[in-house]
Amino acid sequence: MKLQWLLLPLLLVACRSSDPTVSQLSHEVKTPVLDANPFQWVRISQSEYASVLMYDHETEFNLVKSGIASIHHPARQRLQYWVDVFEAAIRSKQADAMSGVPKPKAQLILTAESNAYVYPISVCLDRKGSMTSQKAGRARFWQFEPTDQSFVPDQDPQKLVLCLHRKFTANEVKDLLNWSLAGSFFILRDDTIEFTSGSEKFFPASAPGAADNIAIQQIPDVISFYAGLFLDADETSLAFFVAHELGNYYRAHGLLPNGTFGIYYDLKQKNPLKRPVQSADSADFGRRMEALRKLMPTGDLATLNASQKKEWTALNRQAFEQKIGQYTSEQEADELAHEWMLDLGFSSDDSIKALLSQLKNIPEKNWDYKRCQTAYDNDWKEEDELPVFVPVGDYLDEHHSNCYRAFNLHRETTAHRYPSRRRVALPSLLTTEAWSSLVSRVRTDVVAIAR
Repeated sequence: MKLQWLLLPLLLVACRSSDPTVSQLSHEVKTPVLDANPFQWVRISQSEYASVLMYDHETEFNLVKSGIASIHHPARQRLQYWVDVFEAAIRSKQADAMSGVPKPKAQLILTAESNAYVYPISVCLDRKGSMTSQKAGRARFWQFEPTDQSFVPDQDPQKLVLCLHRKFTANEVKDLLNWSLAGSFFILRDDTIEFTSGSEKFFPASAPGAADNIAIQQIPDVISFYAGLFLDADETSLAFFVAHELGNYYRAHGLLPNGTFGIYYDLKQKNPLKRPVQSADSADFGRRMEALRKLMPTGDLATLNASQKKEWTALNRQAFEQKIGQYTSEQEADELAHEWMLDLGFSSDDSIKALLSQLKNIPEKNWDYKRCQTAYDNDWKEEDELPVFVPVGDYLDEHHSNCYRAFNLHRETTAHRYPSRRRVALPSLLTTEAWSSLVSRVRTDVVAIAR
């Protein structure tokens, strides 16, 4: 779930027991958002979603045939029900922090794949760009990439069509750029943004000196769910996946600068009560791992030479032997979702079972469904009663292996001394018959679209 900005502590939304043996700390000291600036999000219409977001994603995720379910589709309505349930619970406790965050809309994509994502979108400021350095050349537009903290010139003529257009006032443009660039490196002149001395660090050396438009990235107020989620899980699991994506949405993970996550830490210890801190022992490992990761932007080992592949193999062996964890934005979303689920009255095992359900249809090396389910059934212990250790899996992927994700939530439950179930009434779940009927409808519609 695609899903990925400043190192801040994680989220406090759950009601805490007065029992002194129960941890009073959670992930976030005050707020479910890292930054409450409303410029992180943008409201989009259904037609904009269909023409812009789906075009991008069908291309990127190779969705050869898919369709967007109607707002009246019962499965889409059920997704929105769970979005609304979590929304109400979180906003009731954090109204001020959430005031600038648009309430997200659930979208259902009719494909048999099991996935969901929150994804940034290009928004054009409809202002020209120029540099005071008077460099030669002109781009179709410069797009500010928050993950790299740089403007990327783009000559693709299709991009201006795909870019959302919003009417920003001069003051809004100033505020937005000041926030994005963390400083004032520009002058606004009528319909042109002139980048001044000091802005060079935001542009590659080869960037042309002018552009017809300037684009930024924002998180649209939608969460996209693939219909396969209904085919592979029960409703409790679906609720967890909704909560996970809300974590990505509220934290605006897709806009965070590179380096915010990817913290390497010691898994031999209990899970920390706050975000892990990179230990001195794992710092060198982290530097070497990140250097290799940068050589594989698409996650393809084929881009490494023989020496680099050898080092990659050695680092992965070291990670397993020394039990090194990697804290990513997706792990944060898992942990937020776990706590939100408990807040609503789900058991501490419900989130874990949701991740185990994914293993049934997603084959993974070493820790497959059977092995992971056995570990879970044995309370994550070996036959000799020693604790099981489940390795992270692929360090190239923000999503760790599903078995590790389940194992990590077990560690979270232990570290925070979460109760097995909150003493609150669960939200209304569908009956077994109603859920089966809904799944049957989704399956029929997915088959019809694929023809």
